[in-house]
Amino acid sequence: MAAPAVHATVTVTFHTAKPGLWIMPGKAHAGEVRTLDIGSPGARRIAATIGLIEARIGAQLPRRAGDTTKFVSGEVVVAGGSRGLTGAPRMASHAAMRRAPVM
Repeated sequence: MAAPAVHATVTVTFHTAKPGLWIMPGKAHAGEVRTLDIGSPGARRIAATIGLIEARIGAQLPRRAGDTTKFVSGEVVVAGGSRGLTGAPRMASHAAMRRAPVM
């Protein structure tokens, strides 16, 4: 069983937004996300972007509820890699095949 978590109204993060604040389950707990500059030398703000799939492609994909996981959502398609660079798609495929541990 997961431990209780805070449901924030506002979450403040430093330097740049973190992916865990934009994807579930963190997104459900973060509330409004504010990024503060703390004066890190040589630091630059980076726009929060998750994924590289164009919106027109994403619009064709089925949607699932924000509180679900890959273990209850059905099928997976992994597309990626290029000649000699297939490690990440291979790892993603293997991860998709794993079953959730029974607690």
